[in-house]
Amino acid sequence: MKVPEAGVETVAAAAARRQDWERALQGGPPGVMVQQRMVEAVAGVTQETTSERATAADGTMDQQAGVLEASTRGNMAPGGGKRAKPKRKAIMRSKLMMVDGLPMSDIVAVHWQDIRNFQAKPGDVLIATYPKSGTTWTQEMVELIRHNGDVEKCQRAPVFERIPCLELMRCMPPDLETVNAMPSPRYIKTHLPFNLVPSSFWEHNCKVIYVARNGRDTATSYYHFDRMAIMHPDPGTWDQYLQRFMSGNVGWGSWYDHVKGYWEGKDKCDMLYLFYEDIKQDPITEIRRIMKFLGKKLPDATVEKIAHCTSFNQMKNNDMANYSTFPKEIIDQSEQKFMRKGQVGDWKNIFTVRQNELFEEDYRKKMDHTTLKFKVSI
Repeated sequence: MKVPEAGVETVAAAAARRQDWERALQGGPPGVMVQQRMVEAVAGVTQETTSERATAADGTMDQQAGVLEASTRGNMAPGGGKRAKPKRKAIMRSKLMMVDGLPMSDIVAVHWQDIRNFQAKPGDVLIATYPKSGTTWTQEMVELIRHNGDVEKCQRAPVFERIPCLELMRCMPPDLETVNAMPSPRYIKTHLPFNLVPSSFWEHNCKVIYVARNGRDTATSYYHFDRMAIMHPDPGTWDQYLQRFMSGNVGWGSWYDHVKGYWEGKDKCDMLYLFYEDIKQDPITEIRRIMKFLGKKLPDATVEKIAHCTSFNQMKNNDMANYSTFPKEIIDQSEQKFMRKGQVGDWKNIFTVRQNELFEEDYRKKMDHTTLKFKVSI
């Protein structure tokens, strides 16, 4: 019998985790498609070992070093005997796999071939960010711009359905087939780095709106998000997480490579490169930049309305934007909200002096040869 390679999840482990997901659905509200899609996504891992999946996806998938094995953690007491059943949240935690050099949640990684082969259409618009860099904020601004400030049209469905995520089309609605059938222009979100965006977007010269956020605030926000995002690995302690963030051992990989990749690629395609801090400081100006990029002209009153509707307090209370409709088994907002603070400089409340020194040293080393500059406060 072949012993599984270190760090590669076995079929049995994946099957056990799938059962945990299914149990989470029992007794829940019927017809919750997001939950069902996530279960189906995890179920796909049980059909083959992850190493076999890696071959099928033309990528090398390994569980990322340092990621907690939450599916088995907590079952055994220190002396070897069984302890009480662990909390459901820990059991359901996802794992990271390496695909084309990129750490991805396993429920996304198993569908890598569909992601890479996605067919963009002429006129499509791609909203790209590193996670926790103002993605939902930008999506809402773009939605209001395209619908001429009509709030009711932007309340027709949750934001993740109105502007679907490329990486999650096999995990949640609208599914890949539905998106494929949509007429252009389609608005699509992605966290993929520039070099892994499906080539069809470049072949059709699709517009790209990229938003970058300073690394310290991104790491802070990502840590808090991963604490409640069951579809992501357990973040561990803040110090552990920061080390993984700096080394790129988190979902969607290195922040440094991501922001630099789009910065260096912005002159090779039709891209608008924005900064989170600039939008926060002067939303009217940045909304007008997005409008111009999309070829839209709107009255001043409408622009001011869009700025108001996408302010943090409004977004926080907007059920179609704040992910409150998302199942708690996937994003648990019982302890903190998806819309947490939305500030520039919140990193100062969690970074120790030593952590800030280490980050600054790492930043200088990795950002030394780029013209890309960030504000860490406004």
